[in-house]
Parts: sequence; structure tokens; C-alpha cells
Amino acid sequence: MRSVFVSTIGMVFVVMMTEVSRADKLCDAADVNGDGVVDPLDSGYVLARFGCPVGTGNGICDSADANADGLVDPLDTGFILSRFGCPVTAPTPPFTGPVFGNPEFRVVFEGGFCEQPPFDMMRMLGRSCYVVDDDFLIGLRWILEDVPTKGDPIGNLAEAYLERSSYSPVQHDLRKPKEEMLIQRIERARADAVIVAAAKMCEPGLEEQVAYTHALDEKRIAYFVSEFEENMTSFEHLEMQVETFLENLLFA
Repeated sequence: MRSVFVSTIGMVFVVMMTEVSRADKLCDAADVNGDGVVDPLDSGYVLARFGCPVGTGNGICDSADANADGLVDPLDTGFILSRFGCPVTAPTPPFTGPVFGNPEFRVVFEGGFCEQPPFDMMRMLGRSCYVVDDDFLIGLRWILEDVPTKGDPIGNLAEAYLERSSYSPVQHDLRKPKEEMLIQRIERARADAVIVAAAKMCEPGLEEQVAYTHALDEKRIAYFVSEFEENMTSFEHLEMQVETFLENLLFA
């Protein structure tokens, strides 16, 4: 048995991974993100897409339905957790198409670290654009590489947390400029624009909007700035603003 340490912001999980029989043909299905390994990144991939509609032509939703029951729900997470470390024999190439919406624009959503935007808000965005990357549940994807299992486990975990991790307004590290890492996220996703959002009353997120917008201005990347509340129920006004923003891009 080998131990793999996984960190989320403010929390540390120790995941005990056991060797799984190579005869298990379901290993490939559990590798939902197509990286050739069944690990916490797969469970985070599913968690970030709970409730995502399956069978509607949305490729990422379909790939997140690990157990193929037509739903993206906790059963898929359990399916993956029970196969951590399972040998993948035929990795499925990661889906690179759109997550939601109109094929005219590919958009990165930035600002979901403090609290999850309402699902209806994301569905609203899906009527106008493709959301091709985001920072939802970033803690579950915080460490970007495997944590070494040899040596001091706490030291390895701390080193991975600092040196092999993503970015967030709650971590202040001058060696990891968040603006530059956002630009890299945009370039990897081949996005046309960014929605720079923040939860209301979330001061770290609101402060980072200033740095993000300055960096986006320098790179001449289009962006839309907004705020949201977890209990929002009406999105008509926001939808009109987003559609106006995208129409300006279309005719720019």
C-alpha cells in the first residue's frame, strides 16, 4: 500500500491508494480526465461537474459520467475513489471541445474560488458562450503533480503545496504571480475572453479583479467583470450584460 497526500486550501486529505487488479476493465472509465492515471484529479473533475447534463452533446459532461448511469453525481466520485491507482490501459484523450454554449466564443471563468457560482448562472452563461476552463473547486485541483512518497511525507506535502500548485487569491506568493498564471490558463484553453467574477463581500476576490484586469489589458484580452451571490435566483439582467459584451466582441 502506498500513501499519496492531497491538499485543498485550508485542508489536507491523506488518501490511501491500494493496488487494484490489472484485470479491472473499469480503470479506463475511471480516468475521466484522460491523463492516464486514476487519482484525485479525476474525482475533482467529477465534483466540479455535479449535475452537468449528460447525453445532450456536451462532451465534458458525458466524460464526467464515470459509471455511465446518465448522471454526474456522488456515485461517479465513489466509482473513481474505489479505483485510485488502478492501471489505465487505454487512456481516453481529454475532451478539448466546449463545455457549454454557443460556438462563437470560448470563455474562461475566473472567480469561483470563494464560493461556487449558482448552477443556474452557469447555465445562463451556456446560452451565450462556451465555458472552457474555470477555477471551481480549485482546492481539489490545487496540487498539479504527484507528491513524492519517499522521504518526509509532511515535507513533501509542504513542498508540493508551495512549488507544484495552482494559484488563488488566498495564497500570496511573489514567485507565482496570479495574473501570469491566469494568462497561462487562458492560453492553454485557447479562450477568446474571460469572465472575471467575484462573490459579493469576498475581499480577496474583489482585490484580485484589479490585478487581473490590468494584466488582461496589457495582453489585450477581452474580459467581463461581474459579481455574484450564492443564493442568486434572477439572472436576466446579467444575461443581457453578457450578451452585450459578446456582441461587442463579435462586431469588434
